[in-house]
Amino acid sequence: MTGFNKRGAKHHVLELMLTEECNLSCVYCYEKNKNTARMSIEMAKAAICAAFDRPGFEDVEIQFFGGEPLIAFERIREICDWLWKRSWPKPYICFATTNGTLVHGEIKEWMIQNSKRFVLGLSLDGTPEMHDTNRSGSFSRIDLDFFKSVWPSQSAKMTVSPLTLPTLFDGITYLHRLGIPFTCNLAYGVDWKERHYEIFAAELRKIADFYIDHPDILPCNIAVMQIAHALSSEKNSRWCGAGTAMRCVHMSGVTYPCQMFMPSSAGKDINIQAIFESLKENQPTEDNGCKGCKLLSICATCYGNNFVESGSIVTRNVHRCRFEQIRAKAAAYLLANMVVHSERGYIYMRNRSDAYVQTLIQSIKYINNNYLLSKETSS
Repeated sequence: MTGFNKRGAKHHVLELMLTEECNLSCVYCYEKNKNTARMSIEMAKAAICAAFDRPGFEDVEIQFFGGEPLIAFERIREICDWLWKRSWPKPYICFATTNGTLVHGEIKEWMIQNSKRFVLGLSLDGTPEMHDTNRSGSFSRIDLDFFKSVWPSQSAKMTVSPLTLPTLFDGITYLHRLGIPFTCNLAYGVDWKERHYEIFAAELRKIADFYIDHPDILPCNIAVMQIAHALSSEKNSRWCGAGTAMRCVHMSGVTYPCQMFMPSSAGKDINIQAIFESLKENQPTEDNGCKGCKLLSICATCYGNNFVESGSIVTRNVHRCRFEQIRAKAAAYLLANMVVHSERGYIYMRNRSDAYVQTLIQSIKYINNNYLLSKETSS
């Protein structure tokens, strides 16, 4: 959620790569080849005009991207002053993800004044200790109350590294206690190992049991999957709009499918036209290694990270496959217990068709019988 209730094919995301500079050095940062250039005001204006002219979209989300985008705050303010003085043919919102350390003084006051048309999403990696491990000891420099009060429904983004994986449960329960909505994902482009599988499974089992014991708390995304679709024969849907509903304009003026394909991330010049062709809606999103996998229809992937690691948008990291299997096992366990034991489970099921219920039960049984990855995920 970044400003619009509706998402998907009718929602166009324009990423403006204002700067690659950052005031932190996060352990999982995928921008390995940064420079100090800035996007010009005229280039940003041209990209915004082009975004509103793209046919087939009902609204536009303008994302100011970094590095840490607020390093270029004066440029953001100038662009927004120009943007807000003009009439546009579609609804729009401005958004930026920030590490939060610069949101003080003048920047804070400007954000308060414009909070209805500019949304900030905060990167917040769990407990103070987890956050400091991942993000350069920066937890104490963030005004959490400001984010909670100004954008109470905006989710924070919790990223888990191999260093913080052993305290995943602590991080998730900590953010719930803070009362901050959040999403949670494992970091891409880091050195995951087989030894992390067992740790992840154990943490997810504790997280699932926590949600079972606290049915009033909405489970975060890392603990849930569309289990009923696990046995679906339908073609795997796309997991993001990279190259279709999304465009990323680099400071050089080159347009990429998303930020993961930029030189700072991919580390090399790429055939942009070929990448855009491979990301068209009618192109396959899985390789031969995915064929026959019963979890394919619910297995999340990142096309940009796939390309960085393998040179192909469809070739998935083998560690990510195992992590998705572990997620499926934990999600099936959580859903089975929710349906049986909680009022939320009753609400979840009461308007479902008999066919859906049977498919759900079959999917849970299949996952339970075929993905016994550890003692912690056996049930």
